[in-house]
Amino acid sequence: MEAKEFIESGILELYASGALDKNERDEVELMAKKFPEVAAELNAIQLSLEKHSMLHAITPPTEIKEKIQKELFGNLKSEAISVNHNNTRFYQYAVAASVVLLMLSSFAAFYFAGKLNSAENQLSLLQTQYDTLNKNMNLVIANQSHLTDEMNMINGMHTMKVKLSGTEKHPGMEVLVYYDMETKNIMLDSGNLPQLPDSLRYQLWAMMDDKIIDAGTFNSKLGLIKLRPASEADVFAITIEKQGGSATPNYDEVVANGKISI
Repeated sequence: MEAKEFIESGILELYASGALDKNERDEVELMAKKFPEVAAELNAIQLSLEKHSMLHAITPPTEIKEKIQKELFGNLKSEAISVNHNNTRFYQYAVAASVVLLMLSSFAAFYFAGKLNSAENQLSLLQTQYDTLNKNMNLVIANQSHLTDEMNMINGMHTMKVKLSGTEKHPGMEVLVYYDMETKNIMLDSGNLPQLPDSLRYQLWAMMDDKIIDAGTFNSKLGLIKLRPASEADVFAITIEKQGGSATPNYDEVVANGKISI
């Protein structure tokens, strides 16, 4: 038996309380010699027992002691005094043993209650850690699923990759729009668009002949963004609009545009 298993079996507490037979005591003493951790635990239990006994020791008041002695021995006849001293000692030892046993029982109850409370606290902590890990795992799975959907859309056989280039007023801008010709879904890589003030937003427009479709607003720092579907489009353009977007494009603030090449 390993030292940890031996310690947790409760046999050391029984040894300290004197409740073991000779063979069992020999086994405990052998394990204490063999394993320093067993000896240390046994010593700790014995010290705790001794402290408990000292803490709860009560000296009876003198008047109560005298009253008990009078009740026990005051009415005895003189010949009764010749009772065997060995028997007297036996009853004294029996009473003392009862007191010790009561104290040991109380100590054992407190000791094992502490062990139980500790185990319950550890179980509660483990449950909390498990819940946290489970929540994080679900988030990772959700993010993975989201990324998979994005990659499937970007690499889909019906998806057109449209490069939007900066205008004369905003030179050097580069943005990619992914347009699924079958599902009409749109995803946008904001590229090198600069960050706008909180009062402004970029807005994507899908255009076909004279038809202009609002594909939604976005913030450049979001990176890859899913926007509103567009039922038809052959040109995409990005403008700068007020917070919340506009119903029609602000042609004075066209940042980038590009045409679908088939």
